[in-house]
Amino acid sequence: MLIIFTENRTERFIFSVGYFCKDFFDTEYTLTNDVDEYKNSVGLKINYSNKDLPGWQVKPSAEIWTIGIIDDYKPSYHFRNGHLVFYPQDTKLGFDPFAMIFWCLSRYEEYQKFEMDKHGRFLAKNQIIEEEKIYRKPYLDYALSAAGQILELDKKTEYQNTPTLDIDMAFMYAGKFFLRRWTSWWKSTNKLAHLKHLFLNRPHEDPFAFGSILREGLSKKPESRVFFLIGEYGMYDKNISHKYPPMQALIKNVQHACKIGLHPSYLGNDYPEKWQKEKKNLDGISRTTIKHSRQHYLKLQFGENATYNHLIRMGITDDYTMGFSDDTGYRAGTACSFNWFCLHSNKAKPLRIHPFCAMDVVLKNTLNLSLEETEKHIEAFKTEAKQLKIPFITLFHNESASGYGAWKGWDRIFAKAIE
Repeated sequence: MLIIFTENRTERFIFSVGYFCKDFFDTEYTLTNDVDEYKNSVGLKINYSNKDLPGWQVKPSAEIWTIGIIDDYKPSYHFRNGHLVFYPQDTKLGFDPFAMIFWCLSRYEEYQKFEMDKHGRFLAKNQIIEEEKIYRKPYLDYALSAAGQILELDKKTEYQNTPTLDIDMAFMYAGKFFLRRWTSWWKSTNKLAHLKHLFLNRPHEDPFAFGSILREGLSKKPESRVFFLIGEYGMYDKNISHKYPPMQALIKNVQHACKIGLHPSYLGNDYPEKWQKEKKNLDGISRTTIKHSRQHYLKLQFGENATYNHLIRMGITDDYTMGFSDDTGYRAGTACSFNWFCLHSNKAKPLRIHPFCAMDVVLKNTLNLSLEETEKHIEAFKTEAKQLKIPFITLFHNESASGYGAWKGWDRIFAKAIE
């Protein structure tokens, strides 16, 4: 039993303590503001105050617990044993773990002003420590693990390899009108062999055919997640119509191998009611109630019109968008899942967030890594996850997993990543 003395009973503090004790560590806890009760209690004690009391003292970091959002607020930080620590202090623990948890998991800095890209996204370079690229390490997990060793707390988190795939375009040719097929053929690296696809719809012969991915990959990993884009056709939403029978068959086949989820359309960011319709269509095809999602283009908005609020209203319970669109690493400083805390309502919400650490498009097109470099990059994340006993989640697309065309050799990368 962990007993915490505190005069801070805010929703923010309660959220952080809950994550510390119940999500990251496996320990029962109680909060008290009664000095005598605290002194007379038996068990591990943390004194979260400036009072002279027994137990492990953590000096409160006042500003982070203040209701509201301070636009120019930044936490102090330093590097301890090579790892980043927020809210450092001269105590035996060396930092305020509860304040660090809240800064990282609330995504406080994403409510503040930052330079967006053309899609309105928060980038790795927006983080206050971008110049160190320290976000490539799960720095919150390192900090909490170190605190747990000092306090002799047992970790609850475990290593698990959870591959995830986004299906932005299920087929290269099949299910498209002639003009779209012609455009795909013109971009093809093997025009002669693909000439037949201009005139014939043959899903099972399509270069992006999902059969081998199902047989050799997902069937061996039932914990995988596959997200289907089934919104209306548009500038950034170019998947095959959900009414196309082979598309429906694909959804059902994948559903037998692992869990499926919704890939809410790009257009839906401006018209969230479209997401409701998309979910209803996917519910109907799969004959289940879809609970998981990941945003197309990783578009994720915080603030008064938060994306997560729309997902909750749709019945989504788990989201996998938390990652960078311009680099690899840990956007919230952790590989572990956590509940969303909304800074506007100042309450924890019933939505579980699952961070990923690496995306195929970033590795290939943004970082310009070779196949060998990519394999080493992913393997380093995986090895670290095993050592720290934390989840390992990657993001691939069916195009890369197929190993076709510009993605030649990436089928081997995918197979290696999910081992």
